[in-house]
Amino acid sequence: MTVSHHAPDTLPNSLAWAKRAACTDLPLDLFFSEAEGTVADAKRICGPCPVREKCLAEGMNAEPAGSRYGIFGGLTPDERTALAGERPKTGRPAGKRRPREHLSPCGTTAAYRRHQRWGEQPCTACREANAERLRKQARRKADRETRAEDQA
Repeated sequence: MTVSHHAPDTLPNSLAWAKRAACTDLPLDLFFSEAEGTVADAKRICGPCPVREKCLAEGMNAEPAGSRYGIFGGLTPDERTALAGERPKTGRPAGKRRPREHLSPCGTTAAYRRHQRWGEQPCTACREANAERLRKQARRKADRETRAEDQA
């Protein structure tokens, strides 16, 4: 009896579905960039894709927990982390953000930091609050340096 070490051609390839993906002819860096506009473009392409669920399943199975990267099945790494019920990088359980009534209101530095933590573009009021904080911080530093020079 002869033993073959090759799989017969009749077995389906586990990634054969990828040939039908909407992204087949697109550059991979479109799906592995963290630029906000690029992520939005990738998600738009994934939306109507006929193999979106298979792509998402492949991404969830192929990447180890805690080291997710890129767009798979139209979801960002944070969205896939939440879907898997894992702890996000912030240490808070996935999907367990503070209730809205407990969040610092926009126009504060705390809200500015929240926007950044959640991967959002800070609103104008939050950017202004952060700019004011930085100006005050620079003034305090200059005052300390002036006092140190006066004492010397």
